Amino acid sequence: MKLREYLTEGDHLLFDKDNAKQIKDEIVRNIDAPVVGGNVSKLGGTPTIFIEVSLDTKDTWPNNIFENSRYLRFSIEPDPKQSNIELFTKSHKIFKKFRKQKGKTIKEIINKINKYINSID
Repeated sequence: MKLREYLTEGDHLLFDKDNAKQIKDEIVRNIDAPVVGGNVSKLGGTPTIFIEVSLDTKDTWPNNIFENSRYLRFSIEPDPKQSNIELFTKSHKIFKKFRKQKGKTIKEIINKINKYINSID
């Protein structure tokens, strides 16, 4: 009985194709950075949220290019049982690492991203 409970624990997804846009908007609103954007990809039927963050204000970007700022790009998967937060690209000006992590709730995902952003020099 305990094995079945363990295997079915957390069978819910954090978001699905119907509410992914609202979850993305919530994440974008709550990230503490000067510039934050996001997109939802529904390729393959399972949605993935992509978050773009710049630690610099837009008027300081050389040639007004996002990639010339201190930027981060995260992907967020809906399954909380797996590592679902990943920093898949960042500026060469950022040296602190962000390991793939699990976020069991949207609030926890936002807190982990904000904690990482606040730890960058």
